[in-house]
Amino acid sequence: MSASGSGRTGKALRTSAIGLALSGVFLSGCSANQVESLPTCAEVECTGVLNGAAFEIVLPEKWNGTLLLYSHGYRSAYPTPPEFEPVDSSAEPAPGWASGERATGEELLSRGYALAGSAYAANGWAVSEGVAAGRDLIQYFGENFAEPSSVLAWGDSLGGLITANLAEIPDLLDGAAPFCGVLAGPMLNFDLAVDVTLAAKLTVLPDLPLDLPGGYEDAVRALEPSLRTLLEIAQDDEDPRAGVLLAIGAMAAAPTQTRTFDGATPSSRLSAVIEGIVTAITFGTLARFEFDQRVGGSASSSDPATFLNRIEPTELAKIEAEFPGTTEIIASAWSTGPPVVGDAAARATAGELEPLTGALQAPVLSLHTAADPLVIVANQTVFSEAVTALGSEELLRTGITVAPSMYPEDPGAPYGAGHCNFTSATRVGAIEALSEWVQTGVPPTSEALTTALGTDSGLDPSFRLPPWPLQP
Repeated sequence: MSASGSGRTGKALRTSAIGLALSGVFLSGCSANQVESLPTCAEVECTGVLNGAAFEIVLPEKWNGTLLLYSHGYRSAYPTPPEFEPVDSSAEPAPGWASGERATGEELLSRGYALAGSAYAANGWAVSEGVAAGRDLIQYFGENFAEPSSVLAWGDSLGGLITANLAEIPDLLDGAAPFCGVLAGPMLNFDLAVDVTLAAKLTVLPDLPLDLPGGYEDAVRALEPSLRTLLEIAQDDEDPRAGVLLAIGAMAAAPTQTRTFDGATPSSRLSAVIEGIVTAITFGTLARFEFDQRVGGSASSSDPATFLNRIEPTELAKIEAEFPGTTEIIASAWSTGPPVVGDAAARATAGELEPLTGALQAPVLSLHTAADPLVIVANQTVFSEAVTALGSEELLRTGITVAPSMYPEDPGAPYGAGHCNFTSATRVGAIEALSEWVQTGVPPTSEALTTALGTDSGLDPSFRLPPWPLQP
């Protein structure tokens, strides 16, 4: 089975409040006809492969006229440790669906949404493949089931970036909801991960590899000793190397909370920061291994001479008071450390892979956890600034969820800390809020979004997005 990715036809973008409100009236009127004519999965294939990407469509008992297109997050292009099991290429019509966690998808089905999602034609940093898969699936649904009254896209992590890219394609979507999206794009995120890797190598992990020789499994094995050292330090919050790691975390804006660690005690705070460092090193080595192959060279850059000045003086003073000598260690190591210089051609290719500009063509409701150790919340800052620079800020609303100040390691944070750690009710509420925005033309207020996402979402309308941590 195959399909071309030409996008939707006959759906002009409506950005004015009046135009969107009118479209909501007319679309509501045609929705009933679409429900009556919607074929079943016995009549039309709901699973298959489109241009190399497995897909799955799940239909509600009674359709509300809206198609929800889900884009999954990053999947390794190589077998992953410790078992090195085969890569995942399963279709994903809702978060957690393929692994059996279907509460969110089933709730949306009960509200009448048709769910659709796919794998991508390749794994890894597969943004272009994800965008192509999304366009193909939208077209397939329209041609084989019915033309939706509205198409909403949503996605997690790398899927959030794919979702934002889809929202910049004219006449394709009616709305989009990126969750914990890598919205600052590849180079800022990979550069930051290499910053962490280089900062650690110059101080506490001299054997940590920056360049990955040999195959993928060799790269994993090369990393293992350094990662074990980090875990050992996490077990002893009086280890003098802990101060250096806290400084690296501060330099890279690593959160002091994670899904497991609330940061309420010095030990928990150290563990949270080290979890963020481990995450960044893994991203800056194993994920970068695949990315560099895509772009034809080592694209990332890092200058250790800037590291010390990127730490807030008050934060550095606190670390120094707790771990005397930290400042001298990092100042000496980082001031003399050689920079990592990315290949210019590879960096240029990286920019061409996913030209996310901020030129939104549909309403976007973007959610992020405040304490995300993998995709830091400042990704939202970069995206918001790009959207504002192009005058599209009325098409963007951002919501940040904040974790409680204390929570047990098991089961961990209920929301707000950890990568993509949202409650099911928050996800459903966000889709409902986006759908209402599309139908009425009125973006949700802070109060309306708080109500939609639920009292247990952790949404904090007063949260101020931090700057990207690259400038001294």
